[in-house]
Amino acid sequence: MAASSDNPMRREHDRLGARYIEYGGAEVVADYGIDYHIDLPLANPLLVDLSFQGMLRVSGLDSGFFLHTVLTCDVGSLTHGHSSHALMLDGEGNVIDELLVICSGDDEYMLIVDAPVIDEAFDWLKTIAAAVSARDGLFSEVKIGNESGALAMLAIMGPDRLPMLNELRTEPNAPDFSIQLGSGTCFTRSIGGIPMMLISDEPAETILVLCSREGAAALWQALLSFPELQAIGLRPYEQVMSDMGLWLDGLEEGRLLSVSESGLAHLLRETRDFVGASALFA
Repeated sequence: MAASSDNPMRREHDRLGARYIEYGGAEVVADYGIDYHIDLPLANPLLVDLSFQGMLRVSGLDSGFFLHTVLTCDVGSLTHGHSSHALMLDGEGNVIDELLVICSGDDEYMLIVDAPVIDEAFDWLKTIAAAVSARDGLFSEVKIGNESGALAMLAIMGPDRLPMLNELRTEPNAPDFSIQLGSGTCFTRSIGGIPMMLISDEPAETILVLCSREGAAALWQALLSFPELQAIGLRPYEQVMSDMGLWLDGLEEGRLLSVSESGLAHLLRETRDFVGASALFA
């Protein structure tokens, strides 16, 4: 799906000299004309448009238990506003995706999945829910929705991400973001009159911002007024996340990787009661 020229974020990228590639069926920014390596720890804050990534919503009675069964993190320990990285495995223990799961409300979760596997992850969740419901009567009230493309998503990475957001606050007596954005938390706030959901992803040194595309363009402009902030495309972002141990290589080629090949075994919880565990630990 090519990016529309009337997309306000597309106009912002073009102003910066973006070079585009296809990723997961979408036209995304590869870089802004500069090819370079970003070292860890991050010395300067980074800004990247992740609106091409997938957003799946899982809700209803037993939705937390369902996701605890399907994902490799301890979903049962996530309370409202908290998030965790996890793997989604197939029945053979191969990795479908490395994703972020967010507890966005009572019996409601949002999954941020990689663009090349949006449909595969969505179909797999529906398949597991239907199979278990037919066999055991569980998960019959779990609802799974694909909301990819409904909202824009920006990621602010590295140092000073909180001070920059604090400087953009316009509401009188609004609390400091550092008070609300503890490790792995999310909440809804207004920045410059624009409603936004902010998600703290501490393992990735990142704050994710979900909002309308018009709101994202306005926030993008405001953030780039900070001279220390650097806009990057998918390729540098992919390299940084891979170095952090939070990126699954090979998605673009449609290859299935084992957990050991993915280098993401640290995202497996100790209890072996998730889909794919019996094959993984056979």
